[in-house]
Amino acid sequence: MNNLIVFVKNPEKGKVKTRLAKSIGNDKALLVYKQLLEKSKSEVLGVDAKRFLFYSDDVNLSDDWGNSQFIKRKQFQGNLGERIIHAFEACFAENFDSTIIIGSDCYDLTSSIIQKAFMALKKNDLVIGPANDGGYYLLGINKPNQELFEGIDWSTEKVFDQTLQIAKHKKMTYQILEELIDLDTFEDLKKSSFPNL
Repeated sequence: MNNLIVFVKNPEKGKVKTRLAKSIGNDKALLVYKQLLEKSKSEVLGVDAKRFLFYSDDVNLSDDWGNSQFIKRKQFQGNLGERIIHAFEACFAENFDSTIIIGSDCYDLTSSIIQKAFMALKKNDLVIGPANDGGYYLLGINKPNQELFEGIDWSTEKVFDQTLQIAKHKKMTYQILEELIDLDTFEDLKKSSFPNL
């Protein structure tokens, strides 16, 4: 069975959507993030995969993400690349099936896009979904590959390009998905399909 990793932040006021909060305040930013989590959950539940949920701080066994539907873990403490590597290794330790990681910042990400990504991995070493900010909202591989996450300038507009350069250097076959909006700013909010506040 395919593996699907979801990275989430524990929804706490002042700790989520901090760039967005500068425009709309911490209360509304928290509300936006909770809606993002709800949308992410509903889309992920529509995907046929073994689902892993990695929390930023603490594993919550009593939240709305059902314990029977998600294997819950805590993210490794390190930069984003180290956290992703750790999450992939945890999944591959259980089985070596195709594994995809997504975040919870993309309101326009759908279950059909995730399913399309898994289909892409049947013919490619890598599948990647570029985000409007230069990062990516989805990445999938068929086997462990630490090099894809090393030497990346995380949280910059270089992430997608640098990851693709590594893939090309390693002569990996890859498929690029459609670009989607990573919802970090008020402008992103207006451009996405996110409902009006």
